[in-house]
Amino acid sequence: MERPALLHGQPCVRIARAGQWLIAIDWRDQVLRCATDSPAGSPAIAAERVTYLADARPFEFVQSLMRGDRYKVVLDLTTAPAER
Repeated sequence: MERPALLHGQPCVRIARAGQWLIAIDWRDQVLRCATDSPAGSPAIAAERVTYLADARPFEFVQSLMRGDRYKVVLDLTTAPAER
């Protein structure tokens, strides 16, 4: 079942863009390795994302750690509509 985004359509909240950074790391923390069932020295991806409102204020900050051997990057690249 698809649900609408919580803030989508709210007149006071206009999300404009986001920037995300991906960094290749190795698991040094034993707790994180155990939580993800990753062997020592296995690859990992650290991600940070900042989402901005239309007035350029930061709205959301997210940090994630993911197993590098199970990570897949998918990009959907589009151009902005031409202005008239």
